[in-house]
Amino acid sequence: MENHMTKGRLSEKLFNAHLAGSVAIYRGHPAHSEIVNARSYIPYDENNVTGALARILELETDHDQYERTLNEPFLADGERTLCEYFSLSDRIGEGRLRWRILQVIQDMMHGT
Repeated sequence: MENHMTKGRLSEKLFNAHLAGSVAIYRGHPAHSEIVNARSYIPYDENNVTGALARILELETDHDQYERTLNEPFLADGERTLCEYFSLSDRIGEGRLRWRILQVIQDMMHGT
């Protein structure tokens, strides 16, 4: 569960669950599905928990479905997602994110 429901904010919680080899039960801003594959975790809505509970029961009772969920690709759109959101190094997506950040800083410094 994220501490803040802010678009563009995605903490380590989903990543840690994935790296630990588990299916996360996660509550976060809906836009995070642009980064993380929505089929790789169980979405949790605190205003309507029945969907999450039903999915937990399904995965608990159907081992094959659990394995399929566990083996879903983690990133929403593979290489494109990696390049778009994690390219702080030139070795990843030619550093696109890094260059976008530098451009924003330069624009702010020059008042554009």
